[in-house]
Amino acid sequence: MIKNAVAYVFRKRTRTALIFLILTLILAVIYAGFLIMKTSEKMTNAINSANDFGVKIRSLKSETFNAESFDLIDSKLGSEKIYQYEGVTELKNGKVVAGEQMVMREDLPGYLGNAVMLQAISDVKKGPLFRSEVFKLIEGKNISREETGKVLVHEALAKKNQWKIGDKVSLKVLGEEKELELLIQGIFTGKKQEKYTGMSSDFSENMMFTDYTTMVQIFGKKKLVTSLKILVSDSEKLAALKTELNKKSVQSEDYEMIEEENQFSGMVESLDMVKQMISVMIMAVIGAGIIVLSLVLILWVRERMYEIGILLAIGRSKIKIVGQFILELVLVSLPAMILAAILG
Repeated sequence: MIKNAVAYVFRKRTRTALIFLILTLILAVIYAGFLIMKTSEKMTNAINSANDFGVKIRSLKSETFNAESFDLIDSKLGSEKIYQYEGVTELKNGKVVAGEQMVMREDLPGYLGNAVMLQAISDVKKGPLFRSEVFKLIEGKNISREETGKVLVHEALAKKNQWKIGDKVSLKVLGEEKELELLIQGIFTGKKQEKYTGMSSDFSENMMFTDYTTMVQIFGKKKLVTSLKILVSDSEKLAALKTELNKKSVQSEDYEMIEEENQFSGMVESLDMVKQMISVMIMAVIGAGIIVLSLVLILWVRERMYEIGILLAIGRSKIKIVGQFILELVLVSLPAMILAAILG
């Protein structure tokens, strides 16, 4: 049976090549479709894992506020608080990067001529400028939630001052007596959207990032922040969080609360549409392939009726005849599957 199947496949080369081509095209499209769907699924999962469900809180009455008033938010919500402080600091042991300033000011005191913008976050990796990849680390590593006394600096500022990983940076927070001495743990690159106020701290090159715990040592017991994010795991807990904030009498005239629920919803919806389109395409290809192959195989069998009659006449069983036909299809299908996998 095997010998006859192999002989027929090689003897009828045109018919074999036709079936091989049809199978290869159908399987290649199906493989490619499933690959796209798998990639889309991975991207969707990655986006959902990066998506923050929660509330971002800012004060409407001052640049900073004491975040201690939000410490009593119910821990049963599984909430995570990300404290963020952003302020101008004086660079004590280096020179800032100069740039073309859109605003000219002559009223600045001398110490503000060497100012950098320091952003302290309780989880630096979750800072929007790094998560959006506006800034990217090119050397060293990011600051973990448990680390203190570390800083990330821009590559242009590091180059100007010949800093490297492990060097120390001295900063003076405006309005505070203590100085900060931070260890450079990472160097980043990138350019953010800049707002010009006439100070050197306006430029992306003069921006630094550190952990929030280090800033608390400067502020004392106060948890001064410019913004506070309270994150939960899903949209249902987000509704419970808003109810909890209302219970704590968070006044709308004192604070601005911005929901961060669907910041990537447009991307997720687009990926879902792609997956649906690919699913429809795969089903259509499978349906069309079955029809075309059925027609080809019907014609194939009809042309072999005489051969089937002879085989039956000499005592060949129907099971062996059907088995030979199936084996012929397998011999054609296996190379087609391999080639389709390579093409797909």
